Amino acid sequence: MKLAIARDQLRDAIGNVQSVVSTRSTLPMLQYVLMSAKNNSLKLVATDLEVGIECVIECDEMKQEGTVTLPAKKLHEVVNILPQGTIAMTASDSNAVTLTSGVVRYKLMGMPPDDFPKSPDVKRDKSFVLPQALLKEMLKKVSFSISIDPNRINITGLLLALTQSQLRLVSTDGRRLSYARHTLENPPDGDSSYIIPRKTVLELERLLSDEGDVTIYLSDNQIAFEFGNLLVISNLIDAVFPNYEQVVPRGYERKVIAEKELFGVATKRAQVLTTDRYNLVKFEISPGKMVVTTNSPEVGEAKDEFDVEYQGETISIGFNPQFVLDVLKIVDEEKVTLELKDAQSSGLIKPLDNDNYMYVVMPVRL
Repeated sequence: MKLAIARDQLRDAIGNVQSVVSTRSTLPMLQYVLMSAKNNSLKLVATDLEVGIECVIECDEMKQEGTVTLPAKKLHEVVNILPQGTIAMTASDSNAVTLTSGVVRYKLMGMPPDDFPKSPDVKRDKSFVLPQALLKEMLKKVSFSISIDPNRINITGLLLALTQSQLRLVSTDGRRLSYARHTLENPPDGDSSYIIPRKTVLELERLLSDEGDVTIYLSDNQIAFEFGNLLVISNLIDAVFPNYEQVVPRGYERKVIAEKELFGVATKRAQVLTTDRYNLVKFEISPGKMVVTTNSPEVGEAKDEFDVEYQGETISIGFNPQFVLDVLKIVDEEKVTLELKDAQSSGLIKPLDNDNYMYVVMPVRL
């Protein structure tokens, strides 16, 4: 391999792929990035065997094609500190790569590229297309409630469901549930569902841009996302996701309309006096008003209140304040609705006049 490439372009490409590099793996090769030079393009590949990222960039000049593997972290540090401009890369038969920019020269030792895990072939039979900005927004609105409990593998990922021409994204940790949906113009044939690992979801949130489209390829055990000069390939979680449609409340009669900012501030003020043992905030709702209180025997009491739109019987319900704040933090609209049945049933929070995003929060016994 012998080529010349812009430093900033190479730095950004390494940054795009290196976050999936495993630092704790027992396989040393998973700490490396595979670099293949061909047809005046340089393809970088990194994987942890669960999710892989490929990035293709154009070279300024290519005198010799070839393939090398280099330690991802060190390579990124080296390229980041090289002078701005063009980097000359030359690989030797001993798996060493020289990077030169001006008078600065580095030599990095690699490993045999044949030892690097082979990228799986992307199955392109079933696919659909979305704007990158839309998918990024939907992921952001639901990813925060993905479980991190290794004993409940079926909810440690995000459900992607294709149902009746709709794309639905659902996550839960067993105590709350987040739901987003979007009607597809050209959906793939048939209803289907897939559980995407949490790490893949977070990588997509990081990599997706606000412009252009993303093509999503689906198969029984794999999902791939192709956008810009990137390809993200991920295994799927082989498990059964909970029946989310049974969890989302329907037809609740008590409906509260609140200013998101006031709701959040009052909840945050009450949260200040909660503890690990008493992580509960009480919401008492009466016509025109919501009173938010906490009473921790070890710390003290707090009370705040604000005006709401509500006509009905007074009801009191307890929630984990962080669960409420997590929802309010990612809602864009200025007003939200809180729908309730009774103090023992889940509450439903959603943006006012927007049913595309819904959040179910389990109550805490008062």
